Amino acid sequence: MKKYWLVFKNSAQGELVYRFNFFALFFAEFFSLGVFAYLWASIYRQGNQIGSYNLEVLIAYYLLTRFINLTIKAWDVAWVVGDLIRDGWLNNYIVKPMNFLFYTFFSNLGSIVSRMLVYVFVFLLAAIFIFKGVNLTFISVFYFLLFLAIAFIINFLIFYLVGVSTFYFEYVLGFNFIMQNVASFFSGNLMPIDIFPPLLLKLANILPFKYIAFVPVSVVMGRENNFFSLILGGLIWIVILYLAAILLYKKGIKKY
Repeated sequence: MKKYWLVFKNSAQGELVYRFNFFALFFAEFFSLGVFAYLWASIYRQGNQIGSYNLEVLIAYYLLTRFINLTIKAWDVAWVVGDLIRDGWLNNYIVKPMNFLFYTFFSNLGSIVSRMLVYVFVFLLAAIFIFKGVNLTFISVFYFLLFLAIAFIINFLIFYLVGVSTFYFEYVLGFNFIMQNVASFFSGNLMPIDIFPPLLLKLANILPFKYIAFVPVSVVMGRENNFFSLILGGLIWIVILYLAAILLYKKGIKKY
């Protein structure tokens, strides 16, 4: 376990080295949040309402999804894994006495912890002004953190699988781009999935993406209290994705 701790620590320290990219991403996300808030405010000023969301709750929803998007993003995992396989650098990891999936996981986890430590204070400050219409409780915050951990693992495994698919497709630029957009849409990053049309809502509930953003945010906002069935569903998806990752990697190594 010590070797994975070193991977985690080096990744966390490395994330802080590129401070410009770090904060450029942060301000880009906040700009995006501002655009969403302006558009929805325009809709609500005309007397319209979307589902059961008033404007204050909707902005709080987008604030939380932006926080999740900033902290647990894993699309770069697909690039890293894909480049290692395609360029032949995977050889250096095969000969090391460590599991490649776990190595990648702890490397990504180090980056996430660094981002979270920086961003959480700014989001907490913003929440003081925005969360007036949201009733936060200790239980809801506890389950939010639990579902955030589930969200990170599911998100990581999805994009790890995209990266591992390089064994078979050689270059996954298009696949990764498609998966980013699919995940963003069905996770509820663009809009809450409970305002989807019935057919899309049914599809969103079948796929694992809702656990990335919609479920954690709905839990902390008190819009979802079916905790145990959601936890079970999230854990089932983690097992499915983990087994798929192991299977594709083993078959891919033989091909490699």
